[in-house]
Amino acid sequence: MTTPIPDIYLYCDRWCERCAFASRCEACHVDDTVLRSEPLSFYDQKNKEFWLSLEANYPAVVESVQRVAIDQKQNLDEFEGMRVRSGYNLFHAKVIKNPLLSAGRTYEDTVDDWLDQQSEQGILQMQDFIPGSVFQYVSETISPEEKEHVNHWIEVIMRYQLQLFLKLSRTFYIQSKEEEGGTQAEGLPASKGSAKTALVMMQRSLVSWFLVKDYFSDKAGIENIMLHLYRMIRRLEADFPDVMKFIRTGLDE
Repeated sequence: MTTPIPDIYLYCDRWCERCAFASRCEACHVDDTVLRSEPLSFYDQKNKEFWLSLEANYPAVVESVQRVAIDQKQNLDEFEGMRVRSGYNLFHAKVIKNPLLSAGRTYEDTVDDWLDQQSEQGILQMQDFIPGSVFQYVSETISPEEKEHVNHWIEVIMRYQLQLFLKLSRTFYIQSKEEEGGTQAEGLPASKGSAKTALVMMQRSLVSWFLVKDYFSDKAGIENIMLHLYRMIRRLEADFPDVMKFIRTGLDE
């Protein structure tokens, strides 16, 4: 391990295999089933390049989503017609009163349904031998290299889909503790830093949806998911003004 960055893990997304700082994190745990012939620092650089390449698409993706919203006369500031499944508020007592948390759970359920639909149609297939058991795009109409890219984007979608509701729930929990004490709650990360991590996860997910859209026939379904996710991004930015200016230890320095 190179020189550790103290407390960098406070604001991480718990995805060590894709972290650009794994070699400098004292809480890093890379899945033992992943064969790594190089030191962690080598993969840190590879991961950094992966995320920079993905995130560079974000401004163009936002413009695309905004055009879709205009064409469809969609309101980007309101979550309309949300339907959440019973029992979804197990992790947060006030979730039913928070539209962003409700939207987070709706997103999780909607993506689950979409992935299951693509699996039933034989477009995606669960690969049990892959760490995390993610769905894989199995079409033989594209090159192996292109398919690898598609599967990386699907992995981003699936990885963050299961974390967003919990990350948002934790963010608002921390915020409530800060409001009770008037300062950052002792032993907890800052709510704005936690919100930034959730925002980055949503932005990466939005870009990944945009990049996979051309490989699936259900473009309308993907666009609906993207519109919902973009509404979540806008709401989080409104709830935590200047959130992207927050400096998370190590990650943003």
